This record gives sequence, C-alpha cells and structure tokens, in this order.
Amino acid sequence: MPPLRRTFQVNAGVMAAAPAVSSVDGTLYAAPADLLALYGCVVAEEKIRAIHSIIDSHCCRPTLWPYEYEHQLAIPADRQETRLPVTPVIRLIAASGRYGYGRRDRQGYNHVYGNYNALLVLAGAARPQWTEISIDACEVDAATGQIYLPYSTLILPYSMVRVKYEAGFIEIPVAVKMAIVEIANNMAARGVSDRQRYVVGRVAQNFTSDSFLTPMAKQLLQPYVITSLL
Repeated sequence: MPPLRRTFQVNAGVMAAAPAVSSVDGTLYAAPADLLALYGCVVAEEKIRAIHSIIDSHCCRPTLWPYEYEHQLAIPADRQETRLPVTPVIRLIAASGRYGYGRRDRQGYNHVYGNYNALLVLAGAARPQWTEISIDACEVDAATGQIYLPYSTLILPYSMVRVKYEAGFIEIPVAVKMAIVEIANNMAARGVSDRQRYVVGRVAQNFTSDSFLTPMAKQLLQPYVITSLL
C-alpha cells in the first residue's frame, strides 16, 4: 500500500491525536446566530459545545482550530519526503532528523550510501543523533501535509524526522457547520436515549444507534478525520 496515503489501515503506529473532551480554546465552531441564519436551525450554545466533543473525538483531533503538534515520522526508502498527518498546515516551527541503517530490506540503499560517504561509519558507530533541520530549507504543501526535506549534514537522506508545526482551520469549513446541524437534529429527535421508535398504523419499529453521529454527519466530517500515522 502506498506509504503516503493519508488514510490507511494501521499495521504499526499511533493515533495522531487523542480524542478530546472539548475544543481547546472554547471558541465555537459555529455561533447559534450563524446556524439560524444559514440553516434556520435553533441550537443552544451549550448543545454546540457538547457537539464539539463529538466532532473532536470522531476526527481524533484536540480541536479543529489552529493547534501546535509534534510528530515523529519515518521517511520512506529512497524518498526525501513524508506527510504530516494533521492538515491544513499553517506553519513549520521546528524540525530535526536522523539517519539510521534501518531494516534489512534497505541494505541496498545502505551499501550505496556507504560507498558515497565514509562518514557513514561514524553515523552507525553510536546511537543515531538528532540534528536540527532548517525549516527554511523545507517545503510543505499546506493542503496535503506533504513535506520535502533537505539532505543531512552527512550528505545522506534522513530515515526519521521529528517536526513541530501548527495546523488547523482559521475558518471552520461549511461542511463542519452542516454536521453540527445534523448532529443537533439527531440529538433533539432522540433525547437522552439511543433508541428511536416509529409507529405507522399497526407497524412499530425500533431503531438503535451507538452514537449521535448520523451517516450524513460522518460523511460531512470524513475529510477532517485523522486516522493514523506510521
């Protein structure tokens, strides 16, 4: 499976961010007046804050607003790029990298690098050291999170990089505001129960769900879900 896909099955790795209880700074994703003007939906501020928790947990983000992240990422073999998991990226703050021999399936690359640079012996003689990378020498795509890195001081590509950066939305997307309305309507219809009962004539049907997230809300939030990172 391509290593730079944003969403993929997790074989090894960690979650990009732990599910949050609420948005970090408390600023609403959509004010009650905005929801009323845009969609004709009356939603109390307290309910919007409760919906924040649902959205943040579903998206595996501490918040959708700008937030500072730090991730340690592996560099794919024969590449000078990797992908930051949280987008959109606003700015890079700091970066550092290190070179390691890696697994046996990279022996071909190790042999080539060893012929090119005798200092590789020093790199492999001790625990790999983190060296600072100038963020001015890096290039990042804000929308996809793809970051291009310079070569190390040993004229070798890094095998691991640690990046501190700021990412999030300066303006909340319309799709998120629509998801808030969808979740609010579902919460109003279901109340405090996870069961809904419909009766048409002599036919009665019970429906259950394990979340206030409807299929429509999940579809609206899908572009903003952080699945995992290697």
